[in-house]
Amino acid sequence: ISLRGLANRDLLLIGIGTFGSILTMSAFFTFLPTLMLDTYGISLKWTGFAIGIGTITGGITGAAISYVASTPGRRNQMLQALGLLMTVTYVGLSLASSEPVLMLFALANGVAWGSWPIVATVPFSLPGLKPREVALAVSITTTSFSIGTVLCPIATGFMQEATDLKTALFVMSFGGLMLTMAGTFLRVGRAETSPSETPSKAND
Repeated sequence: ISLRGLANRDLLLIGIGTFGSILTMSAFFTFLPTLMLDTYGISLKWTGFAIGIGTITGGITGAAISYVASTPGRRNQMLQALGLLMTVTYVGLSLASSEPVLMLFALANGVAWGSWPIVATVPFSLPGLKPREVALAVSITTTSFSIGTVLCPIATGFMQEATDLKTALFVMSFGGLMLTMAGTFLRVGRAETSPSETPSKAND
């Protein structure tokens, strides 16, 4: 099996974007209920409901965002915008001091997670890869997902020990900017607007 999948810059970028966004998501899924209860007095019931609503919203908006992103050249723009929205909403969740504010940011965060279908399909858009190489490329994306999930409790725990949980989650909120960076430098999306560009050039 060729290692072109491993050497592709677009795949590396989407792996970084996946890692950053999953690192942040995992931190909030794990520690947000504790923060809300201990710092703001918001019950676990409300926090769990907010997380659930955000997850459902992400599934619904993912279909609509995938349709918009199918327009040539829109994939990069969507990743940039959704990465910024993800960061803003996670910052808002770390500072939410009431149930309505928590629900508002949870819904908006769900919209940001509509980016996942775009991220998941990048390996299938890499030019010049054979089917077995595409499978390798997909495994890199899923590995980035797993690494972000595993490292989250460790990173958040260290920051909590050094500062406090609110500060730790505030810092972790900025992982979504890695997704914005991926959307900024991703070449697959830009190639969609350049019909004259050959697959070999896009994969340099």
